Amino acid sequence: MLYKDSVEEVEQEFQEMYPHLNSHIENGNVRKVFNELLTIEEKEANFIVRIEEGKCMINKKITYGFKAQRYSSPENKLDTEDNDYSLSFISWDEILGMEIDERILIAYRPTKILAVMIHEMTVYGFDSKSVQSQKNDFIKAILNNYKGEDLNIDDEDEIKLYIVSEDDEDEDFDDEDTEE
Repeated sequence: MLYKDSVEEVEQEFQEMYPHLNSHIENGNVRKVFNELLTIEEKEANFIVRIEEGKCMINKKITYGFKAQRYSSPENKLDTEDNDYSLSFISWDEILGMEIDERILIAYRPTKILAVMIHEMTVYGFDSKSVQSQKNDFIKAILNNYKGEDLNIDDEDEIKLYIVSEDDEDEDFDDEDTEE
C-alpha cells in the first residue's frame, strides 16, 4: 500500500478526514511519518486491523479509528481476542507487519487506510523513536504506579499490550478536543 509517489494523496486524504489537524500537513509531519514508514522493515505481528467508523458527539461528523485485534494463529485469523488495541504505542515495524482485514481493503481506498493509520500512530509523536520513548516513559509510570499489585500479566510485552488496550465500547474517536 505504501509507495513513494502517493504521499500527496495521503496528505490530501488526511486533510479531508482531520481538517482540525491541518498543521500536521503544513509542518510536514504527515510527510515525515510517511517517509519514515518507507524505510522501515516490517516485523511480523499476529494482529488483524480494522477501521471503525463513528460519529463525533459534538458535530456529528463521521470519524475513523483503527482497531487491532490479536489472533491466536495465522491459520485462523477470525479467532481473535475480545480486546481491541490502539496503534498509539505499538512499534511502527509491527504496525507495518499487521494484516489489514480484507473487508477494509474492499471498503476503503488505500490512501484513506494510510491516513487513518498515520493519525492513530502519531498520537505521541511524528517519528518512531519519540513514540518509543513516550511509550517507555508511560510503561515505567504504569509499573511504578502498580508496584506490588497483581495485574495478571505474564511479562513486559503483555504489560505493553495491556496499557494500550481499548475496552471501552462507547469510544467515539472524538479527537477534536485533543492536541497531537
